[in-house]
Amino acid sequence: MKNILKVITVFAVVMIICVTTVMAEAGDVEISFCVGDETLTINGTPVTVEKPYVVGEGVTLVPVRVITEAFGADVDWDGTTKTVTLTYPDVKVILQIDNPIAEVNGKAEKLLSAPELTDTGFTFVPLRFLSETFGAEVSYDNDTKQITVTKGASANSTTVEGAVSNKNIGDSYYNWSMENPKDMVMEDRDFDGGVTYFSADDNNYFNIVIDLLDDEFDFEQFFNNTKAQVTGSGYTLVKADKNTTNPNARTMHIQAKDKNEVVNMIAIQTNKYVYRLYGSFEVTNENKDEYMRIMSTFACKFNVEDVYDLSNVKDGFRRYENEKMKISFDVPENYFMSSSEDIENLFEFVSLDKDDYISEIHLTIYSKDGDNGAEFMANKDYLHNKTVINEKIATYSEGVVSREYDGFTAYEYNWIFKYEEKGEEYGRDVFFEVGDYVYNISVSLKLPVENYEEYVTRIINSIKADKLDSSEIGILIRDDNEATGKVKSKVGGMTVEIPNNYLEGGDGSQKTYVADYGIIVAQELNSPDNFSALRTEMKNSEKEMEKVDNVTIIVHTAEKKAGDLSYMTFTAREVDENGEISYTQMFATVKNKHTYLFVVGYGELGYSENNRQEVLSILATLGTK
Repeated sequence: MKNILKVITVFAVVMIICVTTVMAEAGDVEISFCVGDETLTINGTPVTVEKPYVVGEGVTLVPVRVITEAFGADVDWDGTTKTVTLTYPDVKVILQIDNPIAEVNGKAEKLLSAPELTDTGFTFVPLRFLSETFGAEVSYDNDTKQITVTKGASANSTTVEGAVSNKNIGDSYYNWSMENPKDMVMEDRDFDGGVTYFSADDNNYFNIVIDLLDDEFDFEQFFNNTKAQVTGSGYTLVKADKNTTNPNARTMHIQAKDKNEVVNMIAIQTNKYVYRLYGSFEVTNENKDEYMRIMSTFACKFNVEDVYDLSNVKDGFRRYENEKMKISFDVPENYFMSSSEDIENLFEFVSLDKDDYISEIHLTIYSKDGDNGAEFMANKDYLHNKTVINEKIATYSEGVVSREYDGFTAYEYNWIFKYEEKGEEYGRDVFFEVGDYVYNISVSLKLPVENYEEYVTRIINSIKADKLDSSEIGILIRDDNEATGKVKSKVGGMTVEIPNNYLEGGDGSQKTYVADYGIIVAQELNSPDNFSALRTEMKNSEKEMEKVDNVTIIVHTAEKKAGDLSYMTFTAREVDENGEISYTQMFATVKNKHTYLFVVGYGELGYSENNRQEVLSILATLGTK
C-alpha cells in the first residue's frame, strides 16, 4: 500500500509540472470559464485544464497553478508535505492538501474549503481565496453561467497586508502576543477572534480562548476547580502554580500527564478578560517541550517587536463574508456571531458587552413571493410588529419609506423601544432586493450612542450583495408563522382550540403551547373542585409568588371573563439580574369538579394588548366532557 501511494504522489507532481499554462505579462489579466468545462480562456487564449468544480456549500474550486501563474506568481510543489507555495511581489502563500488553513505572508487564514489533490494530480483551491489574495475581481453571468476573473497590473504593489515573516503573532484588539508557533498551523479562528486553535496534528495542539471577565468570576475557585477536574480525569499533576500579587494580571499554570498525554494549561485574569490556553501533546512527541515553551511566551500585551497582527478589526469593524450567499458587510468589533453556520440564509451578530443585552445585527435572505418583493415584506413586517409588540414601550416611524443606500434601493422603518429596566433601544428594519431574493437586515442599538442613526447607516451601506443563482440556491421561504386556522387540543378531560401557528408539546393532563410572544401551559387538576375554594387557592398562590425575589404582583386575584367562562386570575412581573422583564398570568376555572389551570408567560416585548386578548380567546374555547 505504501509503495502505491508513493507512485501516486510522483505522478501527481509530474502532472502538475507538465500542465500547460499561459504566463501573464505586466498587463491586465482576464480569465473566463464555466464550472465543469475543461477549457478556460486567459486574455482570449484557450487553455485546456482539469475541470473546475463545486464542493460543499457552493464553493468553486479551480486549478491553482493555471490561475496563479496567469496572475504572474511563481508556483512550487513539495511532494513530501503536499504543499504548494505561491510567490508574488510582496505576497507569499503556502497551501497544503486537505488543510483548510492557508498561510498568507505569515498569517493563517481559514479557507472555505481545504485544497484538494485530484486523482489526475492537480491541486484545486477555492476561487474566492485566490481572487482576494491576489487583488482580482470575480463576476458571474447568471444567463451563461460564465465566471470571469479580472486582475489589473500589479506594478509591484502590495496586494496583501501583513509582514512576510514574523517572530511573534498576536491580536491588537484583545491585546495579546506570543512567539509564532511556526511548526504548527492555525486550524481555526472564530469570526470575533475569541478562539484560536493551533495544531501540529490531531494529537498535538493547543488553543487560546478569551472571555470577558464576569463579575462573578473567582480566580481562586477557578484554580481549584481546574486542578480537581484534571486529577478527576485520571491525570497526575506535574505543576500547579499561581501568582495573584498583581490583581490586574492573576496567572495560573497547571500541567499534568498520564502514560500517553501531557496537558498544559495557562490562564491569565486581567481587569477585562480571562485568557485561557489549553494544550494537549503526546508523551512520545519530541517537540512537546518546545510547544509548551511557546505557550509560556503568551503575554497580555501586543506592543512587542516583529509581531504579526491576527486581528481583523479595521476602523472599529470586522468584515463578515459568506461565499455561498455572495454577501458581505461590516460588523462592529465588539460583536460575535451568534447564529449557526448551518443555517445558510441567517446571519446574526450580538454585542459582547456584558451590560448590553440589546444591540444586534440580524440579516436574512428570502425568495421573492411572486410580485411581492422588498416593499411588500417591509409593510407586512411593519404592521405585524406594531400589532404584536408591547405598545407601552414601542414607538414606530410613521410608516415604511423608500431610501437609497450605496448599491441598492431599500424600504425601511425604524423604532424606539423604551424598556422599563434595560434602557432604550433604537432599531431599523431594512428590506431590499437583488435578483430573485429579498434581503432583510435589522440593526438594533442600545442607546445612548452618539450619532446612532449615522452609525446604523454606515453598517447598512457596507453591505455588498451579488446576484444569486436561484437554480443553485433554491427557494428560501420566509416563515411568518401566521395562523391559518385552529386545532382542537385535548388536555386531560378538557379541550381547547389553539391557533395552528402554536407549537404543541406534552401529553396527558399537561400540555404546552409555544407562540412567538411567549408560552401557555395548560393543566388539569383534581382540586379545588369548586369556585369558592379555587378563589382561596389562587389568593394563596399569589401570596407565595409575591415572596419570590424581584417579583411584583401587578394585577391581584380577581374574576375575569373569557367569552362566557369565568376564570380567577392574577398577573406577576419579574425582573432578572440583566434587567429582563417577564410577565406571568395565572388563569384557573372549575368545571365538573376539576380545576383547569393555564399559566401564560410573556417577555417584555410580547406583553401587548393584542397577545393578551388572543389568550383570552383561547380560554373562551375551553370545553369538557
